[in-house]
Amino acid sequence: MVNSQQGSVLKRSRSRQILVQIIVGSIILVSGIIIGSGGTILLAKHKVIWISHRHKADPASIAKKISSRYGLDDRQTRQVEDIFREGFQRKELIYKQMSAKMDARRQVLVAKMKEVLSPAQFEKWHKDLQIRMEKRKKRHR
Repeated sequence: MVNSQQGSVLKRSRSRQILVQIIVGSIILVSGIIIGSGGTILLAKHKVIWISHRHKADPASIAKKISSRYGLDDRQTRQVEDIFREGFQRKELIYKQMSAKMDARRQVLVAKMKEVLSPAQFEKWHKDLQIRMEKRKKRHR
């Protein structure tokens, strides 16, 4: 009888041990899945194409929204539209000036690099520069 009691105690402890191993294994598996998916998200988030819902802002649509929200009359709406039109024109002028400065700096850089690099090296470098510039232009459109 003592042997049968020891046998049943051993069977219960063995089944508990197996149950604990299954639980620990499950926790490790779930943790691995969570860590792996988090790492994947961190690596892939810059490759995801984010779709912006921004639309091209024009002074008339902005003035219309402001007019309906704040209850402007026709005169005020025209004034708000003029304010935004002037602001957009100023912004465009600043952008063109800045773009011209950047082009001038880039030309200086290209001239200096042409002096340092061999013709084959310069051609490869210049091609890479143009690809980077196209990517930057696409990103800012």
